[in-house]
Amino acid sequence: MLQELKIEANQQCGHIKETVDAKIADLNRKIKDLTAMRKALKAMSRLCVPEISERSCHFIELLEEETQ
Repeated sequence: MLQELKIEANQQCGHIKETVDAKIADLNRKIKDLTAMRKALKAMSRLCVPEISERSCHFIELLEEETQ
């Protein structure tokens, strides 16, 4: 990632800053998406109680609903 910021003698600092700020924004979006995914997976995990569940796996049921 940082290797992409090849510094050349004629590059303006403003251009480099724009590139760095764009990378930061991209990372923030990815972190937000991953945090939401982790939250959803934790919620799914809490629903699974294999010792008392007599039905099929709730994870599989949720995945099947999403693909339909």
